Amino acid sequence: MLKLHTRKLKSLSKIGEEVSILRLTENPERPLPLRKKEILLIRNEIGKSLPTGFSGYLFLEGSAPPDHGLPPNSFGCGKDFSYLCEGDIVRLDPSRDGLHVIYRINSDSNSLLVTERCNSYCLMCSQPPRDVDDGFILGELLEAIPMMSRSTKEIGITGGEPTLLGDGLFSLIKSIKLNLPGTAIHIL
Repeated sequence: MLKLHTRKLKSLSKIGEEVSILRLTENPERPLPLRKKEILLIRNEIGKSLPTGFSGYLFLEGSAPPDHGLPPNSFGCGKDFSYLCEGDIVRLDPSRDGLHVIYRINSDSNSLLVTERCNSYCLMCSQPPRDVDDGFILGELLEAIPMMSRSTKEIGITGGEPTLLGDGLFSLIKSIKLNLPGTAIHIL
């Protein structure tokens, strides 16, 4: 089973406070304008300075050099996340040392948790409903969808109860169809 979330991200440099939705890249030569919405994934130790302009730098276990002036938002994570690759999308929450994998490019079964709220109490549900203000989730998913691969075969929409989003659910479906026109959608 893959680990998709941690609150044990190791800060290796000065970090920001803002939550960011970022696409992973392993290409240090990415054009500068694209780097602002990306985090550079580093698998092996590097002997030279890091390229600038990325929103963050994620060192997989054993790849982080001793702190020699690493750029802001440099993080280390353990071997549980060694599966991460080019094109995956993560939610980075530096103030909580948090990393959450939103989308995996190599997965045929990506699901988007759109809310934890629910107005049903189904006996078979493994996730009891929570009465929380989680409206931020929709905004983050709308930010992530344009970063997803157009070759994504299927996207699941799940919760809680997705229909509680009201018009937000239609906005989500429209965004998927606009940005991922060949992608099937199923709603749980």
